[in-house]
Amino acid sequence: MPDEPDRDDRGQYVETLPAEEVLAFLRRHDEPMTATDVGETFDVTNRTALNKLEKLHDRGAIERKQVGARAVVWWTTDGSGSDPQGRSRGRGPPDTSRR
Repeated sequence: MPDEPDRDDRGQYVETLPAEEVLAFLRRHDEPMTATDVGETFDVTNRTALNKLEKLHDRGAIERKQVGARAVVWWTTDGSGSDPQGRSRGRGPPDTSRR
């Protein structure tokens, strides 16, 4: 895990992971991702990853679905690619039911 976040000359935290990088990461993958996946990929805390995912969700760039008591998956909504069941993204959550 990273150490204390960098600060600028005014003492403000410096953003080390732009939300656009997280969005690009999600676009490159054909399956929903968790905050842990994002955190491990970019070597940031799960909280930082979750903040970026929530920011993207608030903008309407990604969707989310709770799939367990504390498990949430995230995927893009811009039509780039398809969800794991082959549906076009942006048309509802991926089917996470077990068959």
